[in-house]
Amino acid sequence: MFIKTLWIKWHRHYPNAIVAAVHPGTTDTPLSEPFQPGLKPDALYTGARTAQRMLSVVSGLSSDDSAGLFTGMAQHFPGSRCKQTLGQNPVYIDPMG
Repeated sequence: MFIKTLWIKWHRHYPNAIVAAVHPGTTDTPLSEPFQPGLKPDALYTGARTAQRMLSVVSGLSSDDSAGLFTGMAQHFPGSRCKQTLGQNPVYIDPMG
């Protein structure tokens, strides 16, 4: 909800700005150590790889992606595509009904 609200506020003053969130995935840090034993080997990323993935996602975004939540693989999280634009006025559809 924060990303959507921020996009609404920014869209009024900066219509070309892109507001989106990117989940980095599980990065090999002390914070993720308790969760690492249950991960597949290819699901744990180095800090450098995480940064590379996030930069790749961000560099590929367009204004149509604003108010979205993306994975480190540039995929939308389920339910995060709820922004529709009608003319110049943003309208939100609740994905939960």
